[in-house]
Amino acid sequence: LVIGYSLLGSARLIKKTTGNLQTQLFGISSKLQWFLLVAILFVGFYSPETSSPDYISGFKLDYSPFMVLFTIVIILLMGLHALAIKKRIEQLPFMTLIGVFLMAYIAFVISNLPYLVPHQITFMQAKADDGALMIMLYGVAVLLPLLLFYTAYAYHIFGGKVQDHEKISY
Repeated sequence: LVIGYSLLGSARLIKKTTGNLQTQLFGISSKLQWFLLVAILFVGFYSPETSSPDYISGFKLDYSPFMVLFTIVIILLMGLHALAIKKRIEQLPFMTLIGVFLMAYIAFVISNLPYLVPHQITFMQAKADDGALMIMLYGVAVLLPLLLFYTAYAYHIFGGKVQDHEKISY
């Protein structure tokens, strides 16, 4: 997780910077990307083995079509990331890493279905009361548009690249 978020931060800063700092970030990203790929593949293949109740009996791929698909997509996205770093394409590394994280999270959820807490609590057992869910729905209906507006406004204000010679004022 530390490697992944470091690489994600590096990719975000590649979008936001220029010059020598951006060159250094391309170098950091080119090294960290391989550590992330190895870590994701290791966790992706090791976790299903240890999370099953009979993991001592050997490696089982209960969801193998999904896991193979997610593994292929993650490898392709990481390959595209490596190409973007090599060719110095500024926008692409961040987007490919967002895709890698989404695929990894979705694969984690699918590999543990129907459990939220592995082998203890299913998602139906963890469900809240219908009245509480209705109150949350009303809250989300009011607050989600405000959150989306605020996020879009913040991206508008802080958009663009940071220049070395410019004084920043808001």
